[in-house]
Amino acid sequence: MKVKLEDVCKRIYAGGDVPKNRFSESKTKKYSVPIYANAEKNNGLYGYTDLAKEDELSITIAARGTIGFVAIRTEPFLPVVRLITLVPNLSKISARYLYYVLRNLKPKCSGTSIPQLTVPDIKKNGIKLYAISKQEEMADQLEILDNIIKIRSQEIKKLEDLIKARFIEVFGESDKNTKQFPVRKLNEISSYWNGLTYKPVDTVEDGNGTLVLRSSNIQNGVLAFDDNVYVSCDIKEKLLVQDNDILMCSRNGSAALVGKTALIKGLVEPTTFGAFMMIIRSEYYSYLKTYFEMPFFRSQISTGTSTINQITGKMLNEISLPVPDIGTVKVFEEFVNRIAKSKSVIEKSLKELETLQASLMQKYFS
Repeated sequence: MKVKLEDVCKRIYAGGDVPKNRFSESKTKKYSVPIYANAEKNNGLYGYTDLAKEDELSITIAARGTIGFVAIRTEPFLPVVRLITLVPNLSKISARYLYYVLRNLKPKCSGTSIPQLTVPDIKKNGIKLYAISKQEEMADQLEILDNIIKIRSQEIKKLEDLIKARFIEVFGESDKNTKQFPVRKLNEISSYWNGLTYKPVDTVEDGNGTLVLRSSNIQNGVLAFDDNVYVSCDIKEKLLVQDNDILMCSRNGSAALVGKTALIKGLVEPTTFGAFMMIIRSEYYSYLKTYFEMPFFRSQISTGTSTINQITGKMLNEISLPVPDIGTVKVFEEFVNRIAKSKSVIEKSLKELETLQASLMQKYFS
């Protein structure tokens, strides 16, 4: 049976303004009620206040910013900044089932200049409704996959942290040059280029042109090929990538993606890289790849704010860094390669789990 979302919810509404005179960034005895807004970081926690608007089990979905981020709220809270709250009628729909229904939705947003999700946008969605017992069974299966996916993601993060820890062990704290390596400019040990600007008419069917690497091809620090674009236009030789080039996202609508890198390995077809991307080429690639992922790199290119909107060649030209001997770099590279093999196995498993979960959600909800 198919029903509208509003038919299985007690209420669906958007959050209001932040209570400026009754607000604390941290939890206190007076301000203990969590405030949630449109964000994925910290599960959307914005701060604390003294009065909840919602005290029933609820599901929230971000209407701005990280549009579509869904969370279950189990304690009284205050939604703000148009965060959409859905209070399920538990006699008709399981809260966990509703959570996965909302995660599976492809939100169609209102507005032109700033995309946003509205209550009418949500209400008009139709969903499949089963018996409560069946809903819980489906939610159980998806939750098991969620938990395994979380474990795999944590394993990948631990391996990445292990590389960074080894980096510090081998090279010291580069921002302080604790190993007393010679200091050189980045442009003395590497070359870098901005990516190719192409027009929609230049794109061709998969495999019939030159592969263009974009920000979407960088996933968890490695290359992924889920959404490839090929072009047929003429490309300068220096814009054709090589093994051991470092691909960097230099500009993106999401500031969190700026500076993300992936190492080029094992490409078997002509490949270039798009606008808002950079290629950095150096025999010190294993050292630089990890260097770019360390917090002190972001501080070197910071313009005084916490958000970095783009990385330019001029910024890179101004960077001075300790440069270890190439023999030490090669030893570190061997360690990174061993970790990369382990990481690759886990990433393959993670991809299979995510594909299985997406397939189940498609089966259950579409």
